[in-house]
Amino acid sequence: PATMLPQLPNTCVTSIMQYIDNNVFNGNADEGDYLLYYWQTFHENIVTDGVDLDDIEPFVSHFFNLGKFSTFQSSINDGFVVMTDMWSQISNSAHNILVLGYQPSDELIYMDPEKGRWFCAGEQLMAENYKLVVTGIK
Repeated sequence: PATMLPQLPNTCVTSIMQYIDNNVFNGNADEGDYLLYYWQTFHENIVTDGVDLDDIEPFVSHFFNLGKFSTFQSSINDGFVVMTDMWSQISNSAHNILVLGYQPSDELIYMDPEKGRWFCAGEQLMAENYKLVVTGIK
């Protein structure tokens, strides 16, 4: 779907994880499961602190199978989505998004959990601290 419920503060990672599970792979995971696992495993509260960049890959890979990234276009052409980040208006912070496709102009189509809908932007707006190709649910 082109829309989702907007995220709670600092939950862009877990909101996108639920979107991937429920809408990309037709699963039934609840965002609360991800919040609880992160608190129990990494000893941080996502709602107050967000997800640390160093924790994103091990956190996401606990729930999803990940593939090798080469380009956004090749990942999409292979039938997968790419979790990445873009620059945030908050200083020293990035915002998690999900790249779902691309336009003929090469602009990326992405789900923004903060706004709860799809947007298009060039790759230059992406922070790309990580590029996780999500290939399925574990």
